Amino acid sequence: DLGLCGRVLVAPEGINGTVQGSSEALAAYQAAVDSALGVNAGRPPIDWKRSEAGARALFPDFAVKEVPELVGFGLHGRRSAGGLVDRPLDVQAEAGVRLAPQDFHRLLGETPQESLRVIDVRNTFEYEVGHFDGATDPGMSHTAQWPRFVEGSLEELRGKRVMLYC
Repeated sequence: DLGLCGRVLVAPEGINGTVQGSSEALAAYQAAVDSALGVNAGRPPIDWKRSEAGARALFPDFAVKEVPELVGFGLHGRRSAGGLVDRPLDVQAEAGVRLAPQDFHRLLGETPQESLRVIDVRNTFEYEVGHFDGATDPGMSHTAQWPRFVEGSLEELRGKRVMLYC
């Protein structure tokens, strides 16, 4: 009814999408999603991001799709050789803490280097463009390669403060 076009993915860990339309239609969409998810009823606010795409439609229609994962790691119910995942992930319970930039910077400075592992979770090309001193490059060309890096690095990361950034 709003004349929107785009793609929205809905997974157990959240919602991600790209939606295009008039400013008024997008405001109505945002209000409807906020309301449906109970944002003003105690749930944390959604991290909406906006950009100008121009007048040309980027998508032919508007589609909402339920998926097992927002990023296709292939972890949904997967058992790994190391036992990393033997059940569907409870992302809310198992996720790390999102830090404000100043908190990230503070922890970088106050954590002894031998106890710290900083991992750049972008692809290798982006890592080579620029990264934090001492940051690890997981050697990925695609995000779906992340689980392989984690499984191969568990012993080295265990007991350390692990800080991720992109």
